[in-house]
Amino acid sequence: DVADFVPMLFAFIMLLTIGLIVTISNLRMMREANARLMMERFLAPELVSELLTAKTLPVSGGKSQRITLLFADIRSFTAMAEKHSPERVVGFLNDYLSTMTEIIFAHNGTVDKFIGDAVMAFFGAPRPTEKDEENALRAAAAMTRALPEIATRHPGMSPLAIGIGIHTGEAIVGNIGSERRLDYTAIGDSVNLASRIEGLTKRYGCG
Repeated sequence: DVADFVPMLFAFIMLLTIGLIVTISNLRMMREANARLMMERFLAPELVSELLTAKTLPVSGGKSQRITLLFADIRSFTAMAEKHSPERVVGFLNDYLSTMTEIIFAHNGTVDKFIGDAVMAFFGAPRPTEKDEENALRAAAAMTRALPEIATRHPGMSPLAIGIGIHTGEAIVGNIGSERRLDYTAIGDSVNLASRIEGLTKRYGCG
């Protein structure tokens, strides 16, 4: 009868409500976990935690902002790699890129991507500071200072030298890509100019 049906209906509605709340909560946690995993590819874990807490992680799309870009490339890497087995080259590259990543993170930088043996990074996004240019320069100096120790760990990879190009300017920064894959990256003329500056270090024989 009605007296028995009302409590059952109420209990059913309560169960549905609790299930909906739990589902929404789980979806939110999954989104945050996925966002953390994606951003930790580019940013220091401490900064990702800070951005998550402040709810300021970058969303899909990009915006124009002033950043300092850094490109670093190993000199004569192809010739060097041809002298060693693929396994040895990969082991060296993993060590080198891991070291460079930690240096960039330590100077509040963002690792954009690896292009073979080259590193693209920028400073000033997603969180700009008053020392973005200085941080980029200090990171470049630290990357250069780290080379002898890396070379010591990989006999036969000497002489190890890199060229670094740095430029500050406007760029489009954000999560850019396809529906299946987004990357936090920077695009624009300033990016191209930083890359060309790195290329000029080859012509002038300097770091």
